[in-house]
Amino acid sequence: MTAEDHGLTRYTMMVAEYTGVILIVLWVVSTLTWWILAIPPTLEPPPEWLARAQKICFFTKEDGLPSIYGWGILAMGPVSLTLILLAGWLRELKEGFQFLNRNLTGRIILGLLITVVLAQATWMLWRGITTSLAPQGIEAAFPDKPFPEGYLRLNRPAPDFSLTDQKGRQVGLNDIRGNVSYVTFAFGNCATVCPLLVTSINRALEMAPGLNARMVVISLDAWRDTPSALEGIRTQWGLPESATLLSGDIITVNDVLDNFEITRVRDEKTGDIDHPGVVYVLDPKGVIAYALLNPSPRWLVEAGRRAAQEP
Repeated sequence: MTAEDHGLTRYTMMVAEYTGVILIVLWVVSTLTWWILAIPPTLEPPPEWLARAQKICFFTKEDGLPSIYGWGILAMGPVSLTLILLAGWLRELKEGFQFLNRNLTGRIILGLLITVVLAQATWMLWRGITTSLAPQGIEAAFPDKPFPEGYLRLNRPAPDFSLTDQKGRQVGLNDIRGNVSYVTFAFGNCATVCPLLVTSINRALEMAPGLNARMVVISLDAWRDTPSALEGIRTQWGLPESATLLSGDIITVNDVLDNFEITRVRDEKTGDIDHPGVVYVLDPKGVIAYALLNPSPRWLVEAGRRAAQEP
């Protein structure tokens, strides 16, 4: 082999090595980004834009975790990228791993990359286990965490609606004006997050009786939560008579949910509904002051107090 051929071979090997290292880093960055998008490394409720993205990409439930389909999508992201890289750049990946493993600095870099991936995977596993074991939800992990001073006030007009409450009365936006209102969305056959969400609102009302706020629960399940079933649901959840539960015909209810921008996915076989644990805090004029996701009672109280004040 001539010196020129040897140089060309060495140059080709260097290109393969550096390409392999870049591909390895790309895999790590892409995997972490995908995982962090689904389950951020924080227990604080995500901003509204991220909550919507999680719902669209991973069918995220009220407890902040992906549905069973979402977990599959979460896993398939890095698996699919791995298969693509192996199919197109197998030689480069081998050269990249050999290059990193050749000296101490490379081994340290490779070890750091592996550690970061394992740390994020461990975090997601911990979140899944602890959230399942703690039905009170994510916010309960920090019961004394204050409502952020600079939390965005939306000042967005709430959509009007006309639905039937548990006493057979027609209720619209005008009927809940005059006081702060906590408007949330749930369904009677939900045995986990929905009862806990409305219980958090009820606790907030008990903590701040002087606020004279009201709870409004709009059903996500017009198929089963008919107006005649609402009183039973109120009793089942242990809510006071002052709570307003609303439903109606399927088309009308779904239109109201769409107007409130509530994303949801209904399982046609079981009737179960995946949806975010959203609570809108309306000011006395019927304007949406705050949108909260899985809020603690303390957050609800403070958001209600701020909503009662002029912006």
